[in-house]
Amino acid sequence: MKSRVFRALIQSMLVAAAPLSLQAGCGTCVKTEPTPLSAEASLRLRMATWACEPFCGPDVTVCSVIVAGQSPLSIDCNGKPPMMPVPSRVSAELMLDECAPLCGAQAVACTISNQDTRYPGEVVRLCSTNYSCPQTPGAIAGRRPADMQRADCIADHEVGAFFAETCQLEAAAVTAFAILADELRAHGAPAELIAAAEQAERDEVRHTQMTAALAQRFAAVPSLPTVQRHAPRPLLAMALENVVEGCVREAYGAFVASWQGEYADDAKVRAIMARIARDEIQHAELSFAIDAWLASKLNKDERARVEQAREAAFRELSSELDRPLSPSLRSTAGLPPSTAAQAFLHAHAQQICCA
Repeated sequence: MKSRVFRALIQSMLVAAAPLSLQAGCGTCVKTEPTPLSAEASLRLRMATWACEPFCGPDVTVCSVIVAGQSPLSIDCNGKPPMMPVPSRVSAELMLDECAPLCGAQAVACTISNQDTRYPGEVVRLCSTNYSCPQTPGAIAGRRPADMQRADCIADHEVGAFFAETCQLEAAAVTAFAILADELRAHGAPAELIAAAEQAERDEVRHTQMTAALAQRFAAVPSLPTVQRHAPRPLLAMALENVVEGCVREAYGAFVASWQGEYADDAKVRAIMARIARDEIQHAELSFAIDAWLASKLNKDERARVEQAREAAFRELSSELDRPLSPSLRSTAGLPPSTAAQAFLHAHAQQICCA
């Protein structure tokens, strides 16, 4: 029953909350000021890696926009001309390290454009500054195993950093499901639960590769975490981890991936996250099934501790979701606005206890 209700909840949220995807993410988090360039401007600025492909093709990762006063913008594809004539209206997002000389040391993003409606027909620089609220809420994907240590990643842009962090969590989930399968086997769990955990481990290998590709697409270099493995734990320890990492956090991650698969502006993000979402929904359903099996093995006091952990996990996750998102995480990465995220979490918390 829980599986059917959970799938229906995600689908209903995607449909009912769709208008929320058009709302602003965090108000004044980023203040973007357009300024027309002078007629004497002479600039060659490196474009963001992901912005090169529309002009230069998928094999070119280094390209530049050339500014000559108010003359039409031109594109240099690493010493070669673009694949097709540059359209009359162009908006080119730049590498982060180009922003300081163009916009000042406080810039967090910058764009050269001749299609800003506030200055029609003029070439302008759009300088994003004064990032006044917390940057990226932590990625939530896969199971976090105990004794996981994250590694640093290299990223020029918060979207790349987000997918690099997601990649780490997916990689950690590979080990988490391997541990889960071993522990289920050690405690005599039904064969179908063990097989599903082993399948989830294989899924997470694929998810790691897919999110690594997205991190690299957005100029980030993902790193893999380290996870220590131990002997199988008692049933209560399994149940506490499963209810937090599976029934709450992984279930929410399935919703997020589903949202990204629907609403991310970037087509590759949509395609990859839609594929990941299908697996993550199954992983959440596995968590519900393991939760039910474990509950039949625990005593009354142990079941009460599991319920307390479930409630605490919902409260903790809800507080995380109150942190605002930047525009690029909302649009390019496709993360849901806080209103939609909280609505899903509240509905899931209400249903998981009785579905």
